[in-house]
Amino acid sequence: MRTLLALIALAALPHGVASKYLIVPGHSVGRVTLGESTPEVIATIGRPGRLGPYAGPEWIYGALQVDTDVRGLIVTGLEIVAQYGATPAQAAMYQTASGIHVGSAASAVREAYPDAQCNTKRCALTRGTRTTWFYLASGRVREIYLANH
Repeated sequence: MRTLLALIALAALPHGVASKYLIVPGHSVGRVTLGESTPEVIATIGRPGRLGPYAGPEWIYGALQVDTDVRGLIVTGLEIVAQYGATPAQAAMYQTASGIHVGSAASAVREAYPDAQCNTKRCALTRGTRTTWFYLASGRVREIYLANH
């Protein structure tokens, strides 16, 4: 039933929004999928607007951050967060089919994903070797991070 509701929600989105801003937990953000090669990412969404400040290769596309392995070859993480110049409104454009986005209430995450393991700081939704973290602050989602571990 939840899958049917997610498909109905996707159909209700304006054309192009689904592919450009859809977060599929444990799988993809927009048109970038965990496990893709960096040439595939560049072919799909272009070169990043900037690089992140941390040790591993981080490519910043507004509110979307693409993390690659230490050699910079494979996408290992996808993050949606308002930082590096992105606004909360830009981050909130990225949503799951259930409507969860940066700024959503923690209770909405728990309702949308009842099998997620939640505490006051985060909700973790694990599927096999992939986890989607909904990081929380003051009862709201402040960051969404998908990773293959």
